[in-house]
Amino acid sequence: MSREGRGGRADDDLLRDVLDPPIQCWEGREGLRDAAVLAPWLTRGDEDWLVFTRRRDDLRHHPGQVSFPGGRRDGDESPIECALREAREEIGLHPDEVRVLGALPARLSVAGFWVQVVVARVDAPLEALTPDPAEVAEVLAFPVERLRDPGAWVIRAPDGHPGRRPSPHFEHDGHVLWGLTARFTLDLLERVFPELRGQR
Repeated sequence: MSREGRGGRADDDLLRDVLDPPIQCWEGREGLRDAAVLAPWLTRGDEDWLVFTRRRDDLRHHPGQVSFPGGRRDGDESPIECALREAREEIGLHPDEVRVLGALPARLSVAGFWVQVVVARVDAPLEALTPDPAEVAEVLAFPVERLRDPGAWVIRAPDGHPGRRPSPHFEHDGHVLWGLTARFTLDLLERVFPELRGQR
């Protein structure tokens, strides 16, 4: 049974119920660097959306990839502080417009980061989010209604990397979501929509 709230949308109480408690401290792994990302859940009208960034095509690391806003730990900040700081830097999302709802299990990135995931409700309108031109090409929003469709996901090797392990891929308006961010997205959506389980 899908976990849906009023009007077919996932409300805050429902999301808190299916998520892990917010992460207050780092749960790092020996030899790995700490990082955190924000998974922003936004409602526009009657639809839920997840917010992503598309990285600039000329960046040295992960050029052109679709990702959640996030990055490496700075000093002694907590995972939540790290994720909120990165979201403010990358897409202009002010912490006052964010309600942290919970967390997802951390995962290892190919760059050697142990990445914590903070899930939050975003109260800012999508149009108010502005990309940092030094790093982000554009702010994207994918509709949860389409993301939750098992038929919209394909398991394959990433373009240009035929020898790499196949991973979930999702395409929307010409943008391809894959790799670690795709796995985090499914981690989140499987909590709310169990029909997605087994798609990877």
